[in-house]
Amino acid sequence: MPANLDPALASRLLSQDDFERRARHTIITALEAQELARAALPPRSSSARPVPAVPLPPMRTSMPTAAAPEPAPVKPKMRPATTFRSLAPAPRHVQVDEVQQKLCIFDLPAELRVEIYKLVLENVIIHILPLNSNRHCPHALIRTSRQIRNEVLPLIHSNCLIRANVTDFDFSGMLAWHNRIPPSQQANLAKNQDLRVVLCTTSAKTTSIELRRWLHMCADPYRPQPAWSYSGAQAQKPVANDLRRRCKRMTEDGKRAEFRRMLDAIKVHVPGL
Repeated sequence: MPANLDPALASRLLSQDDFERRARHTIITALEAQELARAALPPRSSSARPVPAVPLPPMRTSMPTAAAPEPAPVKPKMRPATTFRSLAPAPRHVQVDEVQQKLCIFDLPAELRVEIYKLVLENVIIHILPLNSNRHCPHALIRTSRQIRNEVLPLIHSNCLIRANVTDFDFSGMLAWHNRIPPSQQANLAKNQDLRVVLCTTSAKTTSIELRRWLHMCADPYRPQPAWSYSGAQAQKPVANDLRRRCKRMTEDGKRAEFRRMLDAIKVHVPGL
């Protein structure tokens, strides 16, 4: 037996050899006992039937092994119920040029979009309301999206008719509207030839703070000046006299010239100027 054999395997081989030697010894002993029994029997006659030989058990050349456990029965897997749909013909192959792609207004060139905006804004009048008014109705194009708003506002400031109603020279609404216009759009407003201010005077005291702010903005030489045209009904005599005194006390030429245009619109003539 080799010296480097595993001890467990060597022990198993020795046990198997020992079992084979014992089995061989048992068979030889049985054969010898059978021969002795035959020699002790009387001689048989010719008419006697031969005694059949006792079959020997087969010699086992290996150690008995324990019976392997029977495998557990495998339960068949239950497949879910399948539903089959009816056969349908294959769809027709569609070419790429036949596919209807969705288009929006931003897919058009900028020049075409501007022409569309001009058609929509035709005959549109922009009204500038006082600050105490609850009516705020911007055009629908301005409320569509930010990009359309940025593209439409220059057209509104330069092409649409813009009208403002001013009572007792209260220009607070117009000043707030001007402040909402970005500086980049002031030049577009100066291109508009349809800017109108309708003046209305009452017997109440004329507002002076908003009037001074409006005249200061109109006399500023460093900003584009829109060409506002003034109109209105004739002022009453007490109001007209107060307006004449104010115009005479003005020292700045730009403010006085703009105020003279307002007085001429409401038929208030200032003599000596």
